[in-house]
Amino acid sequence: MASSLEVVPWAVVRGFEALRSGATVPIRELAPVLEDALERHGRALLWDMDGIEGNRPQLDLLKDYEGLGLWVDAGVRSAEGVIDVLVAGADKVVVGTKSLRALEELQKAFSLTENVLLQVDYDGRVLHPGAASKEPTAADLAAFVRAQGGDSVLLVATRSPLDLDVVRAAAAHARVYAGIVPMADLPALQGAGAVGAIVDLWEVMERTS
Repeated sequence: MASSLEVVPWAVVRGFEALRSGATVPIRELAPVLEDALERHGRALLWDMDGIEGNRPQLDLLKDYEGLGLWVDAGVRSAEGVIDVLVAGADKVVVGTKSLRALEELQKAFSLTENVLLQVDYDGRVLHPGAASKEPTAADLAAFVRAQGGDSVLLVATRSPLDLDVVRAAAAHARVYAGIVPMADLPALQGAGAVGAIVDLWEVMERTS
């Protein structure tokens, strides 16, 4: 049953605006909805595009959500950046493969804190900066996280549908939260072995209100 899948509401901020159903709204409209989602689901994922795209995260936004279960991707590129985001108020720091300088930085992050999550950015292949002699698969990265003492990864596709075989392969090594998906896809994700689904905040709150 899809009801046993953990739902992770997902929100995006850039500057003074938040993304809503392909459009933007003033960021002040996000706060009460995000707080409600955190209260209902115990977790939510926030992408800070100023950090992800420009390495200038809006860390001052996080203090209002401290202790509420907020997972934050602020474009962290190094282990030191993980600590900065935690101190600002995040419950867990999400480190995306598109931003991370090298897997060695992820190793360092795990040595500093257990409150770090690897986000495998995937659109037909694992997206990461720079070149590599052998591109890792999502399953490789899930196994890597396990080897560092972690137990969960986020598997995110934004420009193509999620490949359920990729979800299944990664789920053999770690707990997988997969997205970004509509609520209707939850049964398929659970069938592929995911423990959680990352769903647009506004859809989650409309469907569960």
